[in-house]
Amino acid sequence: AAYSIVEAMANGLAVICSSQNGTQSYIQEGENGYIFKAKSLADLTQKLELLLLDKKKLFEMQKNALSLATIKHDLSGFCEKVDDMILN
Repeated sequence: AAYSIVEAMANGLAVICSSQNGTQSYIQEGENGYIFKAKSLADLTQKLELLLLDKKKLFEMQKNALSLATIKHDLSGFCEKVDDMILN
């Protein structure tokens, strides 16, 4: 899975990805982004509208994204996980 979702969160962005993307595990639905049903244009459109039409919610999600990225996916934690994979 690409790490771009976490990179976006680390830059204070609300995120969105499909339900078939491995990076969906980084998203807490409605807290820091949205997961749309894969191959569903209607669901993607609905999730994008949620982000675009409620600016207050969008700003809240952006703050949550940055906070979650800082707490759960900081560089030292990432390095520890990589070390564990290599050593075990």
